[in-house]
Amino acid sequence: MLEKTHKVVIYTKANCAACARAKRTLGWSHDGSNSYEGGLNILRPNHGQALGVKINEVIVVELDLSKKHDAAEFDRLAMISGRRTVPVCFINGIYVGGGDDMARMGGDGSLLLHLTSANSITMEEALDYVRKNGSPSIPPNSSLSPPPPPTTSASSPPNAPSSSIDYTALHSEVSMLISDEDDLYANAANISSAVYHAILSSRGPNGCNWCGFYFARDCIDSDERILLLGPFVGKPACRRIQFSEGVCGAAARTQKTQLVPDVHKFPGHIACDSASNSELVIPLLSQTGKLLGVFDLDCPVHNGYNEEDATELGKICKSLIEKSVFPTVPIAKGVIKH
Repeated sequence: MLEKTHKVVIYTKANCAACARAKRTLGWSHDGSNSYEGGLNILRPNHGQALGVKINEVIVVELDLSKKHDAAEFDRLAMISGRRTVPVCFINGIYVGGGDDMARMGGDGSLLLHLTSANSITMEEALDYVRKNGSPSIPPNSSLSPPPPPTTSASSPPNAPSSSIDYTALHSEVSMLISDEDDLYANAANISSAVYHAILSSRGPNGCNWCGFYFARDCIDSDERILLLGPFVGKPACRRIQFSEGVCGAAARTQKTQLVPDVHKFPGHIACDSASNSELVIPLLSQTGKLLGVFDLDCPVHNGYNEEDATELGKICKSLIEKSVFPTVPIAKGVIKH
């Protein structure tokens, strides 16, 4: 029961996307060293950085790489969490949830309150984060008070992303997810999920409302090429998009990244989700310059994405292209409906 003797403990599996997301929320990284305690594989170093605040003593246990594989440990965790899945996260000996719970707490700031109660970070560090980034969710008995809303300036447009995404951790997660897989749809699905949750973990629920791929396909009944919906996270979307339409079409037609601060001012914008107010679309290009598709991200606030996002997510798109086999069989154009 490591959670009884250590302040922050996460029970995980080595190749689990949800576990990687929980580790990323805590800013945890591994230098390759480990130890065994009671047959469990304990990874070091035992520190992390949540939302830019250094955390003392973070213990990660990889259950699938541990020396003891008896069901008793999984049964014990299942009794506490009510589910037989990982990750299982503890702060100050208290179960605080799984991967989605950690991402939510990282997004709304409540993770800082749990860490403060465990003395893993100081009250002053938590307050400093609040002053810089706005108020987290405040539990009824918390001594933290909401700060005044952050001011804006000419260099920081209203609603611009206030938190930088940990792209080093995200690149590592994506590399792990697609390292031994060449199926385009499997890789695109995992990348969509990893990017979506990385954004929400850093920027909260208003960081992204749609994230996914459209793939360029030849048509058997015309010389035209279209964009066909691929894996995504978000509400149901337009199935087929012509190159002449919307932000995705512009990225496909020009083969240039489209960073749009206000989609309602973009000519021909396709409103698949009325909640979207800004958009980032990155073209997928082969080594010979052929368009393979686009990576599309929508945000419910204006100025939702920036140049860093475009650059770093462009690198992830290149990884997808390098690792995946793209289909070449033509499809029927079908009916374009929006």
